[in-house]
Amino acid sequence: PDARNEAPPTVDEARQEAPPAPASRESYLSRYQTALSDFNRRKYTQAIEQFSALLRLPEQNEMTDNCAYWIGESRYALGEYARAADAFGTVLSMGGSDKADAALIMRGQTYIRMGRKADAKNDFRRLLDAYPHSQYTKQARRLLKTTR
Repeated sequence: PDARNEAPPTVDEARQEAPPAPASRESYLSRYQTALSDFNRRKYTQAIEQFSALLRLPEQNEMTDNCAYWIGESRYALGEYARAADAFGTVLSMGGSDKADAALIMRGQTYIRMGRKADAKNDFRRLLDAYPHSQYTKQARRLLKTTR
C-alpha cells in the first residue's frame, strides 16, 4: 500500500513503534518547534507525524504531554474527533501535565462535536473543579451553560 495514504499513528500507536535513536535536548526542542510550526501553518498531518516521532523517543521529558496535546489539536482541526479525544485523554493520563486544563477544555469541545454532551459537561466541570484559576474557566462556564 501507498504509505502516503495511511493515517498517521494514534498517540498510543506512536509509543508502541520501535524507538529511534536518542536525541539531545537541543535536538528534541528543535524538532518540537518544527512540529509546532507545522501546526501553526495548518500542516496538521505533518505536525502529527513529527509529534508522534517525538513520542517514540525512549527518553521522555517535560514536553511529552505537549506533543500529545498538539496531536489532539491537530486531529481536532482535521475533524478526527475520536482520535482527538483519545489524544487529549493521553495528556490527562500524564500526571502533573501543564496542559491538563487545555486538554479538558479541548476534549470537552471534541465531545460536543461527537454528540457526547454529557461527557463534555463532565470535562468542563472537572476543569472548573481542578483548575479554578485556569485561563479556560470562563470558557468552561459558558460552554457548560450553553451545552444542552
